[in-house]
Amino acid sequence: MANLQKGFEAAQAILNYELKKGTQMMEEALDTLDFSLMKEGVHHVGLHGGRSLSHHVQDAKKQFIQKLTEALKEDGFEVVNGDNTLTFTLNQVPVFKLVKNDLCAIDSVGEAKRPLAPFEQRLKEVETMVHDDAIQAKLFDKIAEKPSYILSSDYEKEESKLMSKKKLPLQNKVFITLLVSLHPKSKQTVKDDAVRYGRHAEALQETLQNLREKEPLVRLQEENFDFVKEEAPKLLKKYNFGVMQ
Repeated sequence: MANLQKGFEAAQAILNYELKKGTQMMEEALDTLDFSLMKEGVHHVGLHGGRSLSHHVQDAKKQFIQKLTEALKEDGFEVVNGDNTLTFTLNQVPVFKLVKNDLCAIDSVGEAKRPLAPFEQRLKEVETMVHDDAIQAKLFDKIAEKPSYILSSDYEKEESKLMSKKKLPLQNKVFITLLVSLHPKSKQTVKDDAVRYGRHAEALQETLQNLREKEPLVRLQEENFDFVKEEAPKLLKKYNFGVMQ
């Protein structure tokens, strides 16, 4: 019995040591705002403390994120408060996100190592998709109603208005005509495609409107992107985000 008691005491001593080690890492991270160290300390305490300490660990993470957010504001970052994330911007350019109440950082600038596409290019791309999807919805509607429509000159005339999609070869058109004419499921698939293209065109129209409304902001982001890509890593270096640098 004595040996068993000693074994438990030795195990408890090791556990206490590991918990103290993890707690010290977290305390140091709160002082230095070292993101990677805080993450390591949280993992260490969670590994050795289990669920019994989960509440304390969660409180420590919240405290760290709040303190880190205030420090980043002092460095010139602005914070956009989302449903589950905090987005940090510099000169209106999104730099990275933090998942609320958690130690998860999502790099935004790093995903855009190349310069942003010009506003006109992005606008044109969305306009093209809206235009083409609206035409495709109309074409699929007519094919479902009359399968041979795909072989008509009227179809060719409408198809020629597409700005980005290739024309269907004749053999494909013949195959679609036969398939839709002979198989009810194929006809329903074409109807579903018409609805899908129509809904996509409507959603993209809203995206297009939002893009137009945000033109001043988008142009400002384009203007500031190179500076932010250069400056943001310097400002973030002291916080040791790890992969973000």
